[in-house]
Amino acid sequence: IGQPIEQTLTEAKKQGLISILDNVRQTGKPYYVSNFPAVILINDVRETKYFSLIFKPYFLKPGDKEPGAIFCVAHNITEQVLTLQKLEEEKQRTSLALEVGELGLLTTDWKDNFVNADKRANEIFDFAHTHSLDDYINRIHPEDRLERKAAIKEAMGTGNFDFQVRLLFDDDSIRWMRARGFIQKDIEGNVKGSFGIVQDITSQKEFELALQKKVEERTIELELANKSLLQLNEDLARSNTNLEEFTRAASHDLKEPIRKVDFFVDRLKTSLESKINE
Repeated sequence: IGQPIEQTLTEAKKQGLISILDNVRQTGKPYYVSNFPAVILINDVRETKYFSLIFKPYFLKPGDKEPGAIFCVAHNITEQVLTLQKLEEEKQRTSLALEVGELGLLTTDWKDNFVNADKRANEIFDFAHTHSLDDYINRIHPEDRLERKAAIKEAMGTGNFDFQVRLLFDDDSIRWMRARGFIQKDIEGNVKGSFGIVQDITSQKEFELALQKKVEERTIELELANKSLLQLNEDLARSNTNLEEFTRAASHDLKEPIRKVDFFVDRLKTSLESKINE
């Protein structure tokens, strides 16, 4: 007590409080500081806290050029600041995830026909800047607009939508897009629009279609091979039948000469036996 503040509170100078007090004393005007970090010793542990500070000069007599004292009101906002820091970190992580995944963000306002789209979303739709909601819908291939309409209709009940459509561009080129998100409502429960992410899935879709085509071609090849195998089995069965018929015929034809030989042998044997007996 009775000593300069910079000697009693050595941390005050390091943290910039002395310069703030000097400014208030010299200008005679209040000074406001938001999110001011201060290192405080709590139970022998140095902790960083955040404060909202108000420095107000107090003049002992009207007309004094310098204040006789300075009042300071400090409000501890550490919890709020840390929460905001976490939100900012989460925002940065989300932004990084969106960038890595090449995802775009879209927020729609159906009543005002308005769309709030980020850069990546506009790149997917091939727009240089944000357009009306109708322009984004009209970018969808005419044959696929019913797919979006059905998904949005279902989302009215479930709250979420997930659909895949083709985008048709001015040069007649086509790319595939996937849209996922949820329906947004106001505090009265009325639908006001949607929020979601869009992704260019052309590469995945082309691979999927190529794979499907390959499977179909292979299926046709197998069907033809099965038909050929069935035909071969039928031909083999027919050949076996013909062979059996030939075997039966050949067996009958071979037995007939043998019967004749047996007959003449028997007659010759009888004739010889009668001559021997004489």
